Amino acid sequence: MKIYFAHPAFTDPQKEFKARFLEAFRFAVEKKHIEKGAPTPEVVDPFDFAPNVEDTSEHRTRYATAIASVCCRLMEDCFVVIAAVDHADTGVAFELGFAYALDIPAILISESRAADKVNAMLGGTSQAAITNVIHGDSMTALVDLVYGFWATKP
Repeated sequence: MKIYFAHPAFTDPQKEFKARFLEAFRFAVEKKHIEKGAPTPEVVDPFDFAPNVEDTSEHRTRYATAIASVCCRLMEDCFVVIAAVDHADTGVAFELGFAYALDIPAILISESRAADKVNAMLGGTSQAAITNVIHGDSMTALVDLVYGFWATKP
């Protein structure tokens, strides 16, 4: 049971959101596990498998194909994608398109209301959008969606 977490993590605010989100998500999943005996999903973070090469154009050019390949292979083993859309990141947009091509459901999340304001292509290729995701009811809704996709996966 693997979840692909598509997100940017290049700036301090992006890294801080990632840390807060993952902590809150893991807490909510653990709560569901304790209350319902639900399985505990593994969150696949592409930044754990591919280096951040956005520092120079030389690094980006040299490693771009390898990084894209790693991220695509990681996603192929996942049953759902959670995508942070607060920062209009083109990498996240690519990951959402790839998920759509693989028929992997996607859930857009945002710390603000950005998930409600994405362009039509992103909105049209995702199954749900959760705003203010770190807050209690929104996080509970996200976890319920994830388990709903798990229960209905082929």
